[in-house]
Amino acid sequence: MHLTQDPKVEIGLSDQGTVNPAFGGPDSGQSERIDMDGAHTEGLEESLKDQNKGLDLVYSINDRPPWYLCILLGFQHYILAFGGIIAVPLILAEPLCIGNNNAAKSQLISTIFFVSGVCTLLQTTIGTRLPILQGGTFSFITPTLAILALPKWQCPAPSAMSQQLQNATGSLLMDSDEVWKSRMREIQGAILVSSLLQLVLGLSGLVGLVLKFIGPLAIAPTINLIGLSLFIEAGKKSGAHWGIAAM
Repeated sequence: MHLTQDPKVEIGLSDQGTVNPAFGGPDSGQSERIDMDGAHTEGLEESLKDQNKGLDLVYSINDRPPWYLCILLGFQHYILAFGGIIAVPLILAEPLCIGNNNAAKSQLISTIFFVSGVCTLLQTTIGTRLPILQGGTFSFITPTLAILALPKWQCPAPSAMSQQLQNATGSLLMDSDEVWKSRMREIQGAILVSSLLQLVLGLSGLVGLVLKFIGPLAIAPTINLIGLSLFIEAGKKSGAHWGIAAM
């Protein structure tokens, strides 16, 4: 069997960066080292451009909108995330024994917005640089409510607190904010300790092994349980004001 040497086939193979000894000349037995990095990268970019041409997309992955449009889209993202961010302090206000202390509520709301902005800037500059907003999470609300439901952290009766404030004088005067700040410190410490598990899973690479056993059948019931556990609190807040229900 004799293999014919086709110039067209040889040219096509040389353009792809491969050498087939069956189509080579007398020196085809010598191995050649070909740098494929540049050609491979250009080929991928061209293929992505060809695929994007067939899709109805305004911007592809590597495109960057103009700065004024980025500001508008960022503000739109902020408006969409506003309800989820402000819901966390509103849900935790009653278990933290804040009650009708509007100054404490405003402090919690302003704190979560400020920290969300700082975390978003850190994530988009020196972090993974994903186009997402780092807001509050509802994952920790269920264990937070469970901790605050313990007898140790039950809210004191209003009559007992008022009597204690009336009887205290001078330096023994109890700060009304200390009631919810002590509970806040307890929750912050518990979240910091629980976050160490996520750091261990991420740095050790065990998260890759865990993801093999976590699929839709595990994620969907977990999200449902988190949502159902917050149904009572959400119902109370939604029934109190129509604006909260609209969010």
